[in-house]
Amino acid sequence: MAVTRLQSSRRAPLPPSPPSPPSSLSTQKASARVTRSQSRRAEITAPSRFEPTVAGGSLAGSVAAPNHAVARHLPAKSRGASKTAKKTRRNPPRPADSKPMEGDRSNRLASARARKNSGEAPNSASPSSQAAKTRKSSNPQISRVVAQPHAPGQSAELCSSMRVPAISATPRYSLPLAYEGYVISKIIGRGGSGIVCRAKSASDVSDVAIKLQNLNLPIDVLRREIAAYFDLKGVFGVPTMIKNGVARPYRYLVLEQLGPSLADLLQAAGRLSIRAVAGIGRQVLERLRDIHGRNVVHRDIKPGNILLGLGSQSSTMYLVDFGVSTFWLMENDTHRPPRDGCRFFGTLEYGSIRSHNGGQVARRDDIECFGLCLIHLLRGDLPWMSTPRSKDPEWILSQKLVWSSRRLCARLPLIFAELLDYARGLQFDDRPNYEHWIHIFNALESLGQGESLSEAIMRHLPSHHRGRDE
Repeated sequence: MAVTRLQSSRRAPLPPSPPSPPSSLSTQKASARVTRSQSRRAEITAPSRFEPTVAGGSLAGSVAAPNHAVARHLPAKSRGASKTAKKTRRNPPRPADSKPMEGDRSNRLASARARKNSGEAPNSASPSSQAAKTRKSSNPQISRVVAQPHAPGQSAELCSSMRVPAISATPRYSLPLAYEGYVISKIIGRGGSGIVCRAKSASDVSDVAIKLQNLNLPIDVLRREIAAYFDLKGVFGVPTMIKNGVARPYRYLVLEQLGPSLADLLQAAGRLSIRAVAGIGRQVLERLRDIHGRNVVHRDIKPGNILLGLGSQSSTMYLVDFGVSTFWLMENDTHRPPRDGCRFFGTLEYGSIRSHNGGQVARRDDIECFGLCLIHLLRGDLPWMSTPRSKDPEWILSQKLVWSSRRLCARLPLIFAELLDYARGLQFDDRPNYEHWIHIFNALESLGQGESLSEAIMRHLPSHHRGRDE
């Protein structure tokens, strides 16, 4: 009886074992990912509701558009099929007997092969593109831009039109051109904020200088300069402002025409004599005294911003370029307070030590900049110029600290080192003693050695001395 019960138990099927509980949270997440993947496969393999159908099944040659929500889960072959379906929907196949459309890619390729077999240049334009160019050049404003080549020796980047100007920091034009009653003939200066042009007035045929600046610049430098010329109206040694305004997209300023700068004279001469530099020092100190008296600090004194006059004023110094100028008096006629952390404005080679350190610029800084200019005219260069690191502000500041005034003015009259030390020793709100230094430079001009300023101009800039254009 026991044996029979054992055999029956062996023949009976074993009940299925219950599923074992998951061992960890990661196993549950894996099972969930498998379940989601299976459901997505079932959704993809199911017929799409966007699939075009006819009686008896799907349209021949069509590809079902998959659901975009799950397209990223398709294998590479399915994704390729999806792209093919998009191309098929955009460019449906045409019957074999239909004519190719103009501009079709197959037509263009066939035309290119035909031109290649016939020996025609492969880049030659089609009749349609030639017609488009003809239509474009029929516009009088555009045809002037296309058909007007630049003059020999003139930069090709200037060959554009004032009627259709380019929106850039430095405008580009085709010359000559008429602008606001003036005929611009030559570009005589170029900077980051605009250009300076030589022009003639259409009414009285007088020579003028026009400054143009794009209105899209983040800092309107020319507007600041126009305000400074209003404050300096009538000051001797400052060019006369004739006209200013806005002709979009540019702001313009019309000034009287002046001659070359001291930078041009220095380039032609190499270096200047003590007598000539003393004459320059006397005149520029008089200009600084007058513009400081009108509550204007220049902040960018350098040889390039000191110009010579024309005709009988060919030896007269003029201060120009007041685009970064500032004031030193407040509305209650008190000196503005000192401030640190200011941004540097001006030219690195001639900037004062205080401006390099972020100090507020005052009248004393113009005197220090001018002292470095005088030393440059006497030496022919400065130690921190013409080096690979001449644009590094920190390196230039370290060189200015290393080169003391006495070392910088070795084998030069001591008066130039004393002027530099005097400017660096002034307090922020001190008024420089202009009259004292004007008297000293006047005596040095009378007793100094070498050729005078007018003789240097006559020898190195003869065309300017005769009053003709260079």
